[in-house]
Amino acid sequence: MPRFRGLYENVGRAPATTVAASNAPSYIRNSADYVCDGTADEVQIQAALTANIGRVVLSVGTFTLSDEIAIAAGRSIEGQGYSTQLAQSVAEKNVFIASGDNASIRHLRVTGYGTGWVASDKSNGIYASAVRDLVVESCYLNGFSGCGIQLRAVSDVRILNNILWGNTGSGTESDIITYSSGSTKNRLTIQGNYCLSNNSQGIFVSAIGFDTDILIADNVCVALNASFAEVALGSLVRRHGIIASYNGGASRVSISGNLLRNTQWSGIYVTSDAAVNGPFLIMGNYISDVSLVDSGSGLNGGIMVVAGGEGDLISGNIIHDVDFGAGIKVEQVASSAVAKTLLTQNIIRGCVIGIFLTVGPRETEILGNTILNSTSTDIQLVQSAGFTGICNLRILHNRIIRNNTTSQSIYLDPVAVASTKIVIRSNFLTGFGTGGVAATNVGIYYRYTSGLIVKDNTIENFQTGVYIESYFSGRTFQDIVVDDNFFYTLINGIVVSGVTTIPVVPFEGNRFETVTNELAGITGAPGVGYIARRLGLTLVLSQAAAPTIGTWAVGDSVYHTVPTAGGNIGAVCVTAGNPGTWKTFGVIAG
Repeated sequence: MPRFRGLYENVGRAPATTVAASNAPSYIRNSADYVCDGTADEVQIQAALTANIGRVVLSVGTFTLSDEIAIAAGRSIEGQGYSTQLAQSVAEKNVFIASGDNASIRHLRVTGYGTGWVASDKSNGIYASAVRDLVVESCYLNGFSGCGIQLRAVSDVRILNNILWGNTGSGTESDIITYSSGSTKNRLTIQGNYCLSNNSQGIFVSAIGFDTDILIADNVCVALNASFAEVALGSLVRRHGIIASYNGGASRVSISGNLLRNTQWSGIYVTSDAAVNGPFLIMGNYISDVSLVDSGSGLNGGIMVVAGGEGDLISGNIIHDVDFGAGIKVEQVASSAVAKTLLTQNIIRGCVIGIFLTVGPRETEILGNTILNSTSTDIQLVQSAGFTGICNLRILHNRIIRNNTTSQSIYLDPVAVASTKIVIRSNFLTGFGTGGVAATNVGIYYRYTSGLIVKDNTIENFQTGVYIESYFSGRTFQDIVVDDNFFYTLINGIVVSGVTTIPVVPFEGNRFETVTNELAGITGAPGVGYIARRLGLTLVLSQAAAPTIGTWAVGDSVYHTVPTAGGNIGAVCVTAGNPGTWKTFGVIAG
């Protein structure tokens, strides 16, 4: 027959040693193995853990602690949920120290002293170092000036369904934090937790690298005050919702299904690493009202990935109301190492920048995202001048809708890197009207003279559809391709200029409707764009007469747009040059 009824029943489980609180009901105290007196209750609890290699069950009531409780190998301690409270009466202590493998802590309310932080390995609710197979489940942890749960150099750990609030640590202090140093530690699951403190981070894993095989799923990280209302901006301490691998070195990390709100700097901040074996997966998270304070050091964003690894996937996230920084920022290292990142099916709304790629992006694909109401650019690339790799960027099948005319929608600055290869295809870009400035209210803005393909896009309701800022100096055949797009309700379709009238930049197969100027030049510079069809290495134009400016090759031809009886069908270039020698062909009968 079990000693306690209800939640104390041991049916189908190993025998348990029971410990009763001093204020537990008398029938529980009378049947308990150990009974506490309300002073230094850790003495009786520790005795029970020492005596029994198995389960120790605590009663309802309050246990007052003046020292730490060690959980040795193979021990399990559990209570009755919120009604079992362990309350610290002194500062500068942890409540539990897991000191052995195969231990578990379940169904307890653990309350800190609140002040008195002196070192990161103290003033925590649960602290573990160099152990395996630890489970912390369904506990309530609050009032710690350190961390709710702090784990160092651990493996095979599960942190499940806990509620953490009112923990006040700053700096690296978090509701849940893990460190490993010097050697790799593997397999960590943090799932279903509520991290509600106004401290530095909700969840911080692999704080100095070396952790691998990490699952962070279905957690809620929102900074709340003592009344469980969201902390007002002036009092907000929390900087990040989730940090993974702040200094790199972690691999095989999955961050999915989390809800993150109310932070100073970011929702999710990760440092990936192309040198390690295994990418990051960031999928299906809901991130809102983050990055409320400008960090001044580039740490702002809904999702921020630094030093992107090989094969990182950022997919299916909803991100909105990011006050500083981008909805998603990927900051890859400026080296020739390969780093493939896919950003797909994300919904980003009301951020400063929708998606921002910087430093040295390589093999990045932005596919099928919806970006709405950015206050600055929607997709932005700014490479580092020291970047030496190949920038293969693909922007495909995205839907963008703007609510202002003060910034470009897609802004690309490869910083004159000759190896740049950018494809922008099958996107739908909707601006906010044709007002503003020609170089600012733009669908696609590009700052280089090669490496760009823009095809099959719909660009509507901007002042300018495509704006090539750099000046061309010669004939450009395939270096810039802007073909087969639909331009609608614009002042300028394509803006392209040269340093003189010598350059020739052809564009083919575009459709223009309600466009004032199909082709134009930058203000004060000659326009050098031509509507033409490429035929081998020659161009076929359709215009009123043979060109009188520009660099033309033998075999280039013109078909007259207004043929007349007795005139000619067109003209062909027979001597290359500026503008070369042109001869008419195809006499039309009079």
